[in-house]
Amino acid sequence: MRGRTLSVGAAAAALGLLLAAAASGPDAHAAILDYLHIMGPWGYLGEPLTSEVWWQGPLADFEKSQPLVLEIFRDEDIPDQGPFIRPDPVATFEFDLKGKMKNCGEHWCAEIQVGFDQPGSYQFWYHLKGSPGSSLGTIGTLWYHAPEYANVLEISGPRQIRFSRDPVPYRICWRGSLEELEDNHIDLALLASGINTGHYSEGHRFVTGDGRISPCITVDVTFEAPEPHRLSVGVRNWTTWRSTWVEFGKVAVGYSFDQQSERLRLFPDLREQVARDPSKPDLYRQLVTALRQQGIQDMLVFVDGLELALDVPPTLKNGRTLVPFRGIAESLGAAVQWHKETSEVVMTRGNTVVRLVFGHHTAYINDRPVTLDVPAQVIDGRTLVPLRFVSEALDAEVAWDPDLRFVQVLSR
Repeated sequence: MRGRTLSVGAAAAALGLLLAAAASGPDAHAAILDYLHIMGPWGYLGEPLTSEVWWQGPLADFEKSQPLVLEIFRDEDIPDQGPFIRPDPVATFEFDLKGKMKNCGEHWCAEIQVGFDQPGSYQFWYHLKGSPGSSLGTIGTLWYHAPEYANVLEISGPRQIRFSRDPVPYRICWRGSLEELEDNHIDLALLASGINTGHYSEGHRFVTGDGRISPCITVDVTFEAPEPHRLSVGVRNWTTWRSTWVEFGKVAVGYSFDQQSERLRLFPDLREQVARDPSKPDLYRQLVTALRQQGIQDMLVFVDGLELALDVPPTLKNGRTLVPFRGIAESLGAAVQWHKETSEVVMTRGNTVVRLVFGHHTAYINDRPVTLDVPAQVIDGRTLVPLRFVSEALDAEVAWDPDLRFVQVLSR
C-alpha cells in the first residue's frame, strides 16, 4: 500500500490487518471528518469484505448527515506525490446508517459490506452526504486465494519465549520454485496476535542485504505483552495477485500454553518471578517446592524460566532425562524435522545442525559424531531424546536438581 500508514488491532487475528484512514483530501472538513474513521481489511475474491465505520463525535451530528458515501479507486491511480488529481472511481457505494450505530465504548460503530470482483489494492474517498468535506483512506487489498503457498512456506522459531519486548527472530524459507522469486514480486507480512495486543509488519522480501535472491530470510517479531499469541505469515505475489496466510501457530509469551495441565495455572506470582529472572535456582526451588506440596510429583523441565508443557512426561533412562524432541528443540528456538523413513530427527539452530537416529548411540553435531549414553527412543508413541545432549548441542546450559527432580535449561 504505497506510503499509507498501517494500524493493527487485536481484532485482526483471523484474516489480516485493519487499515485506518490515512490522509486528508484537499477539501477536508476537520469539524466532521476528525470524528469519522473507516477500518478496512484485506480479503479474498468470493468472500465478504467487511469494514467498520467508527464515529467519535455526537451521534446526532452523524445521523443528520447521512448517508455515508464511499468512492473506490485503484491504488495505482492515486499519485504518491505532486499535485493531487482526483481520478475516476471504479465504484461508488452509499450507506444509510441512521439508527444502525451501536455503542462500542469510546466510539459509535457499525459494519458495512464493500464488494469487488477484481483483485487489486484499493483506496477510497469517504464523506457524509449531508456535510461538506471528504477524506482519503485505504480500504485494503483483494487477492486470489492461493492455498498452495502454504505448502512451500516453511516457518521455524521458538514457540515459548520469555517476555522482554526484544525482537524475536523467525526463519522463513521458500521451498517452491525459485523462478517465482526472481522478479522480486513476492513479499511477506507477519502478524502476531495477542489477546489485547498485536504486532504487524509487511514488505519482507526474499533478498539479502546486497539485493540477491535468497530462499531463506530471518524476520524479527516483537511480542508486546506476556500473553498468548498466534503467529501467522502472509505470502503475497503482487504480479498475479495470489496470496494466503500460513499459520505458524501458538507462541507462549511469558508462560506455557498447555491448557490441559491445571498445574500451569498454579502459583502465577511465583512463575512470573522465575520467568523474569530465570538464572536464580532459589526461585525455581520455591516454585517446585510449592508444586510438590500440591501433590505434583512429575519431573519438571524449565527453559528460560518457563515450565515446558510436554504431551509425554520426562523419563529417566540409565540416569539420563529423556523428553519429547519437538518440545525441547522448539523451546530453544530450533527448527525441527522428523524423517519417518530413516527414523531421523534433525534440529537446526543458527549454524548448528543436530541429527539423531532412533535407537542409535551415535548422534551428529554439524556432521561430527558424538556417542550417546542413551539413544533417542519411542515411548508411548512419542520420540524422546536426551535432554542434556540436545540442550548443550543447541548452546544451552543445563542444571539438574536431584532433590526436587527438576531440570533448569538456560539458552545463550
